[in-house]
Amino acid sequence: ILDEAISNEFVRHKILVKIKNKGKSVPESSKEISIAPNKVLEHIVTLRARGLVDLEKITDEVPTFISIKEDI
Repeated sequence: ILDEAISNEFVRHKILVKIKNKGKSVPESSKEISIAPNKVLEHIVTLRARGLVDLEKITDEVPTFISIKEDI
């Protein structure tokens, strides 16, 4: 269970780094870190609940998310 928690936090950190300066959609982030889109979405939901990620904009019904954490 500890290994899974560490793995999840590592993936969340990778997502935060990728969306730090430029918002990205779930599919874009998924391709960049080679994780299934549904898993990336789960992590984005967790990061939003923690107040680390916010919705940047919606383009053609596709939301982009950006990190609002200052010290990554």
